[in-house]
Amino acid sequence: MVGKDAASNTVTIGAESDLYTDSFTVRELNWISIPALTAPMQVTVKTRYSQTEVPCRIEPMEDGTCRAVFVTPQRAVTAGQSAVFYDGDTVVGGGIIHG
Repeated sequence: MVGKDAASNTVTIGAESDLYTDSFTVRELNWISIPALTAPMQVTVKTRYSQTEVPCRIEPMEDGTCRAVFVTPQRAVTAGQSAVFYDGDTVVGGGIIHG
């Protein structure tokens, strides 16, 4: 399963490769160690609690969200889950994955 739409009561089936993405958008951001994201920043990110951190670049967007771009595409990044950004052992911030 690579997608679902509750409004139309449909499930989308696809290939394993369809589960990988190279970027995603984050909303409802909370910055911890910085006042705000004003320029692109190299960080690591976790998109699941038990996941190992992976490198990415976060970029501020004009609408107040940010875009996270992976160095290597990642599997099953899921809307509604949390994304937490790190700079070494320091939590930079995080938010809710939108898509």
